[in-house]
Amino acid sequence: MDDQNIMKVLSLFDAMEDCEKAMSEYYLACSTLTADHYEFCVGLSEEEKDHVTVIKKIKQIFLKNPAGFNILDHFDIATLEGFCSRVKRETGKIESGSVTLKQALQASAELEGTLIETSYFEIITSENRKYLELAEKITSANNRHRENLLSKIAAISQ
Repeated sequence: MDDQNIMKVLSLFDAMEDCEKAMSEYYLACSTLTADHYEFCVGLSEEEKDHVTVIKKIKQIFLKNPAGFNILDHFDIATLEGFCSRVKRETGKIESGSVTLKQALQASAELEGTLIETSYFEIITSENRKYLELAEKITSANNRHRENLLSKIAAISQ
């Protein structure tokens, strides 16, 4: 992999970290909406922070052997930045008091179900076992987040 592609991959990882940080902040904002769901939302926020740590580990794996990775053209930096901007807009809605907890959870379930959250490790592929394990950890957690959010939304609706 040439230097230009190495820099592109590093930029993609940085953008992924920013997306996970934004999701963490989003869930922290959700936690302020009601005491009944505070622990649930804070737990999601902590998991998103853990995703940042995992992406940092993946970045280190990549830096040790960039030749073992390939870039696919599913997303680019602008796509990830757009997702991050959307998360921040949704956080702003919570902070301004313009959404209910149910609306905030519905938005987060939608965000967790986006192609970016469910497939962004398809942007950069590798046969590296540790990379695959770490990428699966985040993908599984995002899928679990969505399922838990949908269950919580259904419970609020009743």
